[in-house]
Amino acid sequence: SKEYSKTKYNKATNKHLGILRKKISEIKKSIVESGRGQKGKGFFVKKTGDATVALMGFPSTGKSSIINVLTSAKSKTARYEFTTTTVIPGIMFYNEARIQIF
Repeated sequence: SKEYSKTKYNKATNKHLGILRKKISEIKKSIVESGRGQKGKGFFVKKTGDATVALMGFPSTGKSSIINVLTSAKSKTARYEFTTTTVIPGIMFYNEARIQIF
């Protein structure tokens, strides 16, 4: 864009300025597209029960342990991060209501 601003506009430089404008727009477009990022791996959980609760949080904070205590699910737990790498849903019964927790 420095070269573009230094170039004076006249009939002789018109084509050169057009080429510079095209290069600038291509660079801007590539910056916008590269900034979008990749979508992460998603998980689909079929909803069951009367309500659905999703537990989210930082690694090693006891989410799988809570699911194991509240439901009959057998989610793997350990003392290191990222032990659970998939969604493991469980059903909790509360006052005749079935609550899905994952």
